[in-house]
Amino acid sequence: NSEVGDSGGLGCTWTYSDPNNMADFNTARLVIIDPGALTAMQNGEGNGTITPASGIGDAAYFAVSGTGATSLSVQKGGRAFTVSVLGAAYTTAQSEADEAKLAGYVLARI
Repeated sequence: NSEVGDSGGLGCTWTYSDPNNMADFNTARLVIIDPGALTAMQNGEGNGTITPASGIGDAAYFAVSGTGATSLSVQKGGRAFTVSVLGAAYTTAQSEADEAKLAGYVLARI
């Protein structure tokens, strides 16, 4: 489904059931953001912990919010986006690995 993201960008969210636990649902989210918003967030103008992510696009970082939710923001040329993968059974490391994989799919198409 289409939505306006937290950073004002246009995004989509996909929800899918956890094959290991049918009572839980996981969510993958993609939000197209302004490259300026990515720079501002990377410089700490938000909540949470920022960790640079090397080898992804021209610039990228993982953000972990105070609640433990993770996201990966990526810039390639004049385009930027944020992806997040969340679920009840996800650890931070699992979320970040899946976010990097999802970002790779997006980068291959822009």
